[in-house]
Amino acid sequence: MGNDERQRLESARRRALSPSLDQSEYVPTAPVVQTEFGSCSHTGPRRRVNEDHFLILRVGRNQDVIASSLAESDLPPHFEEYAYAMVVADGSGDMGGGALASRIAISTLAHMAIRHGKWNVRLDHDSIASINRQAELFHRHTERAVAQHRLSAPFLADIHATLTATFSVGDTLFFAHAGDSRAYLVRDGAATRLTRDHAEVPSEDGVPALDVEHIRLFDNDVVVVCTNGLAGALSAEAIAEVLATPRGLNEQCRQLVEWAERDGASDDMTVVACKYAIRPAGVVTKTV
Repeated sequence: MGNDERQRLESARRRALSPSLDQSEYVPTAPVVQTEFGSCSHTGPRRRVNEDHFLILRVGRNQDVIASSLAESDLPPHFEEYAYAMVVADGSGDMGGGALASRIAISTLAHMAIRHGKWNVRLDHDSIASINRQAELFHRHTERAVAQHRLSAPFLADIHATLTATFSVGDTLFFAHAGDSRAYLVRDGAATRLTRDHAEVPSEDGVPALDVEHIRLFDNDVVVVCTNGLAGALSAEAIAEVLATPRGLNEQCRQLVEWAERDGASDDMTVVACKYAIRPAGVVTKTV
């Protein structure tokens, strides 16, 4: 074998072992979403104890390279993406039992999320079905947890809790609902009610029915979740008016509670809200 042939083979070997990798920077297929949250919970004027509770939760996934023998150009950069949940619970029951019921409901959901949650931070047909099934599972466990406490003392025999929750993945919003708390979508200055009020009609196995639906979000949408103390006192138009004021979402939530109290709310008032800034996901190509 001549020198020229050996050099040709050596060059081919080197090219095979160290190719110029065609690396594109990974960008989530879902839109890029930034969020602002606000919340306020206040005891009703005729109440001694606030029987409402709420929770705002962020879940996600991320990837960071801790150490590697590969070149930086061979590896993806830091990556993270998130999904967001908001929940309000309105309890009922004598001698502080209502506050206990809503506390149990929220706490059970939070612990279920850690122990059994399969969080989807991007969507396809299968993951949408999975989120719906997960909502039903969490709801059943929450109802059972409250039911178990009904048996623990006679004065807790009538405790109940209604739940309204949202879960946003990219520009998709899921909302799950049982009872008379509400969720609203505020878009372009108008508020639309997402949930329907309904009595807790037991299903065949004794668990109250749960509504689960989903919609698409757009840039500057605001989602409001509130208990019936606020929803019963304020119209959708009033909610939209407050959210149109140029102030932070926390302050807007406080103003919603103040307006509800001014307009005669007698029950506890709790509101949580999220404003979504949504940008399309782009693809940035990295030159290697």
